[in-house]
Amino acid sequence: MLEALTDKEINVHTIMQDSGKADMFVYNTLKKTTNGNKDTIIYVNKKSDVEEMSDLALVMPMQADQWLFIVNYDKVKRHRKKIIELIKQKNPSSKYLVSFTKYADFKKFNDDLGSLVNSMYLKTMNIHDVRFLFKKYRFDKDLFQFIFYSYRSEVEKMLTLLSFLEMGQTVRTRKDVTELVGVSTGSIQHFIFQLLGKKPLSIKSQGIIVKNRTVTISELAKVYGVRQLKGIITNSLKDILDIKSLYLNGILYKSIENIPEGYDSSRLLKYKPFYAKILEVPYLRILELYLLLYNEQPWNTELDMYRFIYTYYRNLGIEEG
Repeated sequence: MLEALTDKEINVHTIMQDSGKADMFVYNTLKKTTNGNKDTIIYVNKKSDVEEMSDLALVMPMQADQWLFIVNYDKVKRHRKKIIELIKQKNPSSKYLVSFTKYADFKKFNDDLGSLVNSMYLKTMNIHDVRFLFKKYRFDKDLFQFIFYSYRSEVEKMLTLLSFLEMGQTVRTRKDVTELVGVSTGSIQHFIFQLLGKKPLSIKSQGIIVKNRTVTISELAKVYGVRQLKGIITNSLKDILDIKSLYLNGILYKSIENIPEGYDSSRLLKYKPFYAKILEVPYLRILELYLLLYNEQPWNTELDMYRFIYTYYRNLGIEEG
């Protein structure tokens, strides 16, 4: 995805995003790759722009390595066939960046172009994109995973962090990150799915898992605060229960969309990257964890958190067989 923007041999890129910073990052990267300027970057928003693009693609630009055509698909959709035919000519003079707002259009366009296109769905980021973004910065494994799992579905915050680093800010801890770009529920969700993972296979592995989970929850408490953390985890589990219930009742199917009235759609939509995991976990496992937390006394010290982890895994038991 993002790394392909720097590849001079890949000339067709499609994008869906809802982050202004992501849009600007892609633009600046392609501008650099094409060695472009205001005279060689052409915006395609109407029929006459499509015709101009077709003519310009026949010749190499004088002031850049390639033309960069930025196509607003919604505005030129009726000329779709002509645009696809032009792209399939594989003119070495040109790179194309086609932006979409509707996933059905995005998918159909990508399917029609096949291997020619670098498809970028940037409403969430995969691990390869995040590694590419921060390749100049040396994070330890724990900090990188925190950044990835916390902010992969909050692309604007991810790129805000990159901007701070490029301005010389130093990041060594989770708290450094949250102080720069704010907290994210992503790290909480990752922790919850660790809790909802498979049962330990032995007493020994149970002890190792309990130790690892207490380390993680201690780190989360440094970011969110001990008292607040319990409420955040409990509310997140309630969201996951709602999504699971909607799926089991046939209201949700392939993805989290068209949330019915009575639910906070802005909250539930944040779980899109975790939808497959939610479907894998039995409803009762989620409910048991939720009820254990809901019925707990408030957490006032880290000892309360550790007691919760111990109680949960004691109740969970060992995988039989």
